[in-house]
Amino acid sequence: MLRLWKISGEELPNIDKEGLENVKGLKLRLRALHGFPVCLQQLLCDGRRLENSASLELVRDVQLVLLPVSGAPRLQVSDELLDALSYGHTEAARLLLKAGADQDMRIPGNGQTALMFASEEGRVDAVRLLLEAGADQDLCDVLEDSTALMFACEEGHVDVVQLLLEARAEMHLQNRSGRTALILASEGGHAEVVGLLLEAKASMSLQDGCSCTALMRACEKGHGKVASLLLDAGASTEFRNTSGRTALLLACEENQMELLRLLLEAGADKDVQDHYHSTALLLTCEAGRWELVHLLLTFGAGVDIRGRYHRTALMSACEKGHLGIARLLLDAGASIDLQDLENSTALMLACGEGHFEIAKLLLEAGADRNLQDLSGNTALVIARAVGSEEIVELLSPTRLDSLE
Repeated sequence: MLRLWKISGEELPNIDKEGLENVKGLKLRLRALHGFPVCLQQLLCDGRRLENSASLELVRDVQLVLLPVSGAPRLQVSDELLDALSYGHTEAARLLLKAGADQDMRIPGNGQTALMFASEEGRVDAVRLLLEAGADQDLCDVLEDSTALMFACEEGHVDVVQLLLEARAEMHLQNRSGRTALILASEGGHAEVVGLLLEAKASMSLQDGCSCTALMRACEKGHGKVASLLLDAGASTEFRNTSGRTALLLACEENQMELLRLLLEAGADKDVQDHYHSTALLLTCEAGRWELVHLLLTFGAGVDIRGRYHRTALMSACEKGHLGIARLLLDAGASIDLQDLENSTALMLACGEGHFEIAKLLLEAGADRNLQDLSGNTALVIARAVGSEEIVELLSPTRLDSLE
């Protein structure tokens, strides 16, 4: 057994030497039992300092001296503080800070502070300890210009976010990509964190480097609960990203049915066009998303709005072979014989791709087979050119008479 006492004369409980290979092992045991930081421990035997590698075989009595931080190598102090924060050695971290460890020390490489590290890891006790020690909650790291609050929000650590907000951490700082704490929490789908930020009056109008708001990021990632919270709090649906897309267009692009319904019920503009002239209906028709198309039509989306190359939703659906969607559009009153920049009609586009059932549907709905594109081609000429004998037969005068 080892007898231990402090320089003050206070005796510590004896320690069994079994399993302790050397002095370093004893220091680790003392940290585990009492929280004494390894880098601040100096152990003496008969007034002589014991080196970390020294054997304990002949040692019986040990005196413990706790050095100030200035007496230990800076890197060792930093490493041990991070180690203590990471593994929940709160007492060791407290003693290091009390002895003068820098509460705002940074990790080499990424430039995170101890508070950022603890916040990202979700170490509530460590965050509380650092805040009580006066850690600056609004410092930014080197790599991303992110704050402790941003790290906690991105990872969804509710209790840490609560502590940082109570410490008045700045909510509206933006990292290198322009994301705020609210945008990061929304993008990650952390509804409870988003709720805390909204209660603290976080701005919903700030946009990141791609001009996306928190609502847009939530819609892009399919986080319905977060989007609902933001909409209930009054988030605008009209902001556009750098491609001109709104939250509604992003929801359609990502095939988010329930989010689309939420946005439509919130009054989002269903016919807004992005920088490429795409509407929600044009995007969903081209992608073949029947349910989204049906929902948009139910809410009165414009069926004849022209997109890129003056194409309508019906033209896109017919060219892509989406029979069910073409039928939906016709039932909704889509104009059947509109022409794009090359004077192609929906019928011509369907014939050019060999979509027999769609060509038949359009003819039964009264499509004009005699219209010509800029090259003077009719639907019949186009069908012959692509070798679609079935459609050629469908367009023959005799067959057309039977359809009529």
